[in-house]
Amino acid sequence: MRNFRSILIYIRESNNLPEANALVRELDFKLEKKAFETAKQYNRISDYQASIASIDNFIIDFPGTTLREEAMYIKFDSAYQLASKSVEYKKKTRLETAVSNYKKFKASYANSEFLEDATDKYEDLLKQLEQYSTQS
Repeated sequence: MRNFRSILIYIRESNNLPEANALVRELDFKLEKKAFETAKQYNRISDYQASIASIDNFIIDFPGTTLREEAMYIKFDSAYQLASKSVEYKKKTRLETAVSNYKKFKASYANSEFLEDATDKYEDLLKQLEQYSTQS
């Protein structure tokens, strides 16, 4: 990709520059989509920690992505699944992290198509967290 861009510098005056720029945009989106699909796949195969890390990297690498809403939802879902299936001594911390992820998702995407499902999971998280406040 870097080599392709450096070639563009040399052909600025060329009539093919618009086509070359379109190719760069297309290739960039393919890389973006691949990174997103990789993170999504980690969620599908229940590797929730890898999914969360991949989503974080994806958002850093592609800050203006059009896939950010779904990526943030997948991150929340991975955090939810990880918390719900955690061993007892890690569970409370992971539940709190998942709640935090939900709040960030909701603040950014109040009208999301994923919000209803996310809210149901959030309510389940709160129920699970109640067990820890009644134990104290």
